[in-house]
Amino acid sequence: MRLVYTGTDGALYTWTHGEPTTRLTWPWEEMVAGEPVGLSYAWPTCSRNGRRILTLARRGADRHFLYVVDAGGVVAEEIAAFGDAAPIYANWSPDGTRVAVVLQRAGTLSLELVALAGARGPRTVARGAPLFWSWSPDGRTLAVHSGQSVDDMSVGGTVTIDAETGRTDSVLSRVVAPYRAPSWSADGRWLAFARLAEHGTRLVLTGENGERCTRDLASGPVAFVWHPRLPILAYVVGRDDSPHVYRRIVCLDLQGERERVIERPAIACAWHPDEPRLFRLAVDPARDALVWEYEDEDAPPTTIVRFVPTREIVFAASFFDQYAGSHAAVAPDGSTLTVAGRLPDEPGSTGPHVYAVRIETREVTVAGEGITAVWTT
Repeated sequence: MRLVYTGTDGALYTWTHGEPTTRLTWPWEEMVAGEPVGLSYAWPTCSRNGRRILTLARRGADRHFLYVVDAGGVVAEEIAAFGDAAPIYANWSPDGTRVAVVLQRAGTLSLELVALAGARGPRTVARGAPLFWSWSPDGRTLAVHSGQSVDDMSVGGTVTIDAETGRTDSVLSRVVAPYRAPSWSADGRWLAFARLAEHGTRLVLTGENGERCTRDLASGPVAFVWHPRLPILAYVVGRDDSPHVYRRIVCLDLQGERERVIERPAIACAWHPDEPRLFRLAVDPARDALVWEYEDEDAPPTTIVRFVPTREIVFAASFFDQYAGSHAAVAPDGSTLTVAGRLPDEPGSTGPHVYAVRIETREVTVAGEGITAVWTT
């Protein structure tokens, strides 16, 4: 297992425990208005086989690109140029043949697909604001939740889009609901989304054969993430006056037909890749920091690490349901967690660092100076 992280200098680095850190990217300066201007990189995410790294790139203030970097650092290839349209989130299709990217142009967002073979020109498949989405496990379909604009939420809804043709497959809801990203179960059987109900929000699980399970929830913003292998959905409901703070977490086990409630506050959550163990990211008011914790059934919570986060970590936590499939904090073998920022008790800390924290022993290792990181196999 390795970490790929964005350094404080805007370059990408890779780190493996016990080995030297390796730099993966270089600025490749170009002359702009008589001055050398280099590329900086952000939000790397790795392909499933760990051989390629997708990253947003920027040259100067207003030239934006999408790059794929070889995990060995040999090749850095531009796969799309967006001009002054800023990419704010991108992720691989599960089969690695396409990339979906959200672009921001003025007051609206667009979801665009870039094929990695043949004609690569970005193809717009959805527009609106807000705009959230997820890949189906087979990479053939996108589930998209969007509104017309941040000023007009009367138009929008949840749809599925065929990744090959870019056409809408089905309309699941014609009204924007107080949730962010739709979420597919690992086997592709269930798609979770939300719709408005008479007295709040309704969580909907739509099956591959059209079957549905619904649950009425209290009024307020909803977020949910499926376990990466098991048929367990974790969901949280916030309040309108604090949409990114959740008072409890509910875990629905569809196979075991049971429910588990974690009566602990959270701002984000993440699953263990194999076990039915849920990790919570919460505010630690006594330390002016964030804290990762987990519970095993009815045992008291176990603290893994306290840290003062970078603003990038706060941003990803605020949209944890969107970032769950691309920037998981937990390593693929479930042994280690990564954070970025600084440790409250770290003496002489200057600037943010990327850390790897062993979950069982709480042993902390510094990977390097950086602002955000992602695991790869």
